[in-house]
Amino acid sequence: MDNNLNSGWTEPEDNIDFLRQEAYNGDPNAQAALGVAYLTGGQGVEQDCVQAVLWLTLASENGFVVADTMLGYCYEKGKGVEKNLYRAAEYYQEAARLNDPMAMYSMGRFYEKGTVVGKNMAIALRLYGLAAFAGLFDAMITMGRLYEEGTGVELNLDKALDWYTKAFDRGCFQAEEHIDRVKAKIKSQKNNENGNQGDYSE
Repeated sequence: MDNNLNSGWTEPEDNIDFLRQEAYNGDPNAQAALGVAYLTGGQGVEQDCVQAVLWLTLASENGFVVADTMLGYCYEKGKGVEKNLYRAAEYYQEAARLNDPMAMYSMGRFYEKGTVVGKNMAIALRLYGLAAFAGLFDAMITMGRLYEEGTGVELNLDKALDWYTKAFDRGCFQAEEHIDRVKAKIKSQKNNENGNQGDYSE
């Protein structure tokens, strides 16, 4: 999730003093951005996960949905708070209910693995799909993985390749290795089919 911590809001001005002032004035956008700065050690502030949770909680209380997702991450990973997967799921579920792509993806992970919720691949697949169609790279790669493995869906290398390619075309360049691997599998599969056909030829 770390690669997506800065997604979901319009970035305020980079000046950290201005950001703090806006956060203290109650701007949930600035509160969330300041929380992420403390969480990641970005924008010139020293990393302080306790401060991060404080500001993200304020942003959440002010109705900023992405802050719920990031609080879910903090509780899932034990960043600035004691690790609590139940609290993580609560925050993810609330944000997913409001259509935040990262929250939907995160709850998809929980349903796929059966983490504090009953394992349910149908729900996981639906959440992954919604997040993928919203443009979240992690979800696109996961959809590719599911079709490549045949996990929760019928194995389909063409659909796997399609999802990996969509991710790559949108700028997820790490998808290239997945594309190469699936293309090799498709080629091998076709060669095997041709070989089997030749076994029956006169």
